[in-house]
Amino acid sequence: MRKFFAALLFIPIILVFFTALTLENARSVLFSSETYKDVLDRNNIYGRADELIAQELPKAGGDFFADIPLIRPEDAVKILRSTFPSFFWKEAAENLLDQFFAWFKSDAEPLTLIISVEKPKKTFVENFEKTVNERLAALPACNIQDLVALGLKFAENREEQKMEIACKPPGVNEIKDIEKLFPSGTPNFFLLIQDVLKTIPDSINVLAVIYNLELQNLKKEANATAIPEIKLDQNNQWNFLFAPQLEGGEASFVKNLREARSISQKIFSYFIFLWIGLGALVVIFILLILGPLQSMLRWLGALLAAAGGLSLAAVYGAKQFILLFATSAFFKGNGEIIKEIKPIVSEILRDLVDILFSPLKTTSAIILAIGLVFLLGSTILYYQKKKETPKRLLR
Repeated sequence: MRKFFAALLFIPIILVFFTALTLENARSVLFSSETYKDVLDRNNIYGRADELIAQELPKAGGDFFADIPLIRPEDAVKILRSTFPSFFWKEAAENLLDQFFAWFKSDAEPLTLIISVEKPKKTFVENFEKTVNERLAALPACNIQDLVALGLKFAENREEQKMEIACKPPGVNEIKDIEKLFPSGTPNFFLLIQDVLKTIPDSINVLAVIYNLELQNLKKEANATAIPEIKLDQNNQWNFLFAPQLEGGEASFVKNLREARSISQKIFSYFIFLWIGLGALVVIFILLILGPLQSMLRWLGALLAAAGGLSLAAVYGAKQFILLFATSAFFKGNGEIIKEIKPIVSEILRDLVDILFSPLKTTSAIILAIGLVFLLGSTILYYQKKKETPKRLLR
C-alpha cells in the first residue's frame, strides 16, 4: 500500500518541480535588464537598426526638410544619422531597460521612462549648420542676371513652395548670412529651427509623449472636446508634446504593465511555498519507500528519471510553442517595415527563449542522468544479491 501511494506522488512532484524550476529561472532571467542588454548587443541590434533607419530616412527626411532651402533628402539622412548614431540608441535603450525593471521590481508609482536628448540637440544644430555651409560653399557666385532672377523668385514665392537657391549672392558665405537672401521681416529658418529645438526639453519622458499622442488620436476619433488640441501656444512653444496634457493620465499600455507587475509580485511572494511544498512531497515520498537500499534506489531512480525526462520533453515543447505564439503575435501586419524588422525581432525572441530554457534543459538532463545512475545502482545491487543467495543456501 505504501508503494502505491508513493507511485501516486510521482505526478504532483514532477509538476511542482517543473513549475518551481521554470519560475525560478524566469525570475532571474526575464526580470533582469542585463538579459535584454546582452541579447540586443549580441545580435548587433543597434547597428542593424541604424541601417534600417538609413533605408527609411530618405522618405521621411525628404518631407521633414522639404521646405528648407539648400537641404536635399540625402542631407537630411546624413544629418539625422549623425544626430542619432547607433551608440545613442544603445545608450538610450539600456537606460530605458534599467529604468523599467527598477520600476517593475518595486512598488514605485508612476512609471517614468526618460531619454536624454541634450547631446543630439547640440549635434543636430552643428550638423545642420555644417551641411548648409558646405552647400553654400559649393554654389557658384551669382552674376547680375542671377541676382535679378533670384529677386523675382523671392517676390513671387508662395509659402507652400520651397525656395530654390542656385547661386551664391555677394556677402552670403555662411548660414548666418542666409537672412540677407530673404526680404526684410522674413523669419530666418536657421534661427527658427534653433527656437524649436529650445522648446524640446533635454530629458524627454517617453510615456508622456505616448500618452499625449493617444489623447490626440482619441480626440480625433471621438471628438472629445475636453482634450486640448495640439498646437503652438501664444509664445510659439512646442513643449505641449513633452508634458502630460491631462494631469494624472497615462498611456493605456502602462495600466496593463501595472497589472502585470502586481500579478508577478503576488506570484513570487508565494514562490517560497512552492519549494517548501516540493520538499514536503519528496520527504513523504522517501518515508513511503523506506526499506532495503536496492528498493530505495530503484524508486528514487524512477522518480528522478521520470522528472528529468518529462521536464526535458516539456522544455522542448514549451520552447517551440512560445516561439510560435510570440512570432505570430508580433507579426500580424504585412507592411514593409514589419517585413524588415521580422528577422531582427525573431532572433531576439529566439535568444530570449534560449536563455530562459537552457538552464532548465541542463538541470533536467542532470536529474535524468542521476535517476539513471540510481536505477543502474539498483540493478547492480539486485544481481549481486541474486548471486549471493545460492551461496547462502549451500552453506
